[in-house]
Amino acid sequence: ETLGQGPPPPSEVCSVDGKEVTLQQYYGNVSLERQGLDFWNVVKEAFFSPGCYYYEQQQQNQNGNDEEGIDNNNDNNNEIAMVVDVASFSFGARVAMAAASIEPNGIRRLHLTGVGAERDNFANVILASWKDMLGCSNSIDDDDDDDDEECDPTNHANKCTARLRSFAWSVILVTYSEEFLASAGSERVSTWVDGVCRYNTEEGLRAILMQTHGNDDGRGRGGKEEEDPWSPAAMAPRIRCP
Repeated sequence: ETLGQGPPPPSEVCSVDGKEVTLQQYYGNVSLERQGLDFWNVVKEAFFSPGCYYYEQQQQNQNGNDEEGIDNNNDNNNEIAMVVDVASFSFGARVAMAAASIEPNGIRRLHLTGVGAERDNFANVILASWKDMLGCSNSIDDDDDDDDEECDPTNHANKCTARLRSFAWSVILVTYSEEFLASAGSERVSTWVDGVCRYNTEEGLRAILMQTHGNDDGRGRGGKEEEDPWSPAAMAPRIRCP
């Protein structure tokens, strides 16, 4: 999962220099640049570190080449290239694009779905409504704000705010077709809403909306006129999959 999605981190993780911090502080940087860097850290640890299945298999293949007399005198032949194929969807596709723009030669094949080059006016309306639901506007009376409380993952189930539930309903309603939702029925869809609330935090999702989705016009944060360098349209030219 990307940083900002998922349940609260364990208390020992939700800390800075051994001191517990709030979730808002923990999610202080969930930018696409940070997400792209995290992507490569996870890929390296999961696939290209000694002891990993893929790494050990590649080492065995290279040893087999040595036994067959294939020339491995070049030191580069003994290195396992960190190149992966990536399939991604929605916000994961934006993270995949960020990863590909950071390491243009690290992704061999990149499959993107559920992400557009830019948002149309209707999508901007939806985005504005999501930000409003999660309390991104300073004009909202933030009665549910827990910023002054320390991270308490064990109590998260009791902190499912009305804002988070509203956001979950809205996301589901704009993601799936009318026919599919009608066939599922309100009771079943309600369980999906419960799942979104149970396995996500208001703070994390709010941070993603504020830090990775720019303004309603699709440009950078802070009202700047220049294009956001981490928007899909800006990242696309930097991607060079072999």
